[in-house]
Amino acid sequence: SPPPVRWRKCGEIVKRGCAGGNVESYQGMLRSLGYYKKKIDNKFGGGMFAAVKAFQKANNLKPDGVVGPKTGEVLVKNDRRMQRLALQKRSKKPVASKEPFIPIMPESKVDFSQNHIEPIRKRFETLFEHLIRKK
Repeated sequence: SPPPVRWRKCGEIVKRGCAGGNVESYQGMLRSLGYYKKKIDNKFGGGMFAAVKAFQKANNLKPDGVVGPKTGEVLVKNDRRMQRLALQKRSKKPVASKEPFIPIMPESKVDFSQNHIEPIRKRFETLFEHLIRKK
C-alpha cells in the first residue's frame, strides 16, 4: 500500500498534498461545477487532482492538476456564473451583479496573483445571506 500522505499547508499554488488554506474553497467551486464528487474535507488528494485536471481540460488550460493563478482565475469566474444562475432559477428573474460580465478566456489579462480568496468568501456570504432570507 502507498505511504500515508503528509498533508502540508500551501500558499497561492494549490496542489496534491495540500491541506487547509484555499483547498476547501476550490473543492466547493469544483463541486458546484460538477467536477468534484467527494466530501469537502479541505485536503487536496486524488479526487481533487482528477477534478482539477478535468476542469483544466474542459477550459483549455494545461491539465497538470495544479491550481495556480491561471486555473484559479478561470475557476472563480466559472463559479460566479454558477452562483448567478442558481439565484436566477430560485428567483425566476435575472440577478444583477455588481461586477461587470467578463467572458471566460484562458488568455485573460486579469491579475489573479494577489489575495483572490477574500472576494470569493464575500460572494459566498452574500449568496448564503440571500438564500437564508428566501426561506
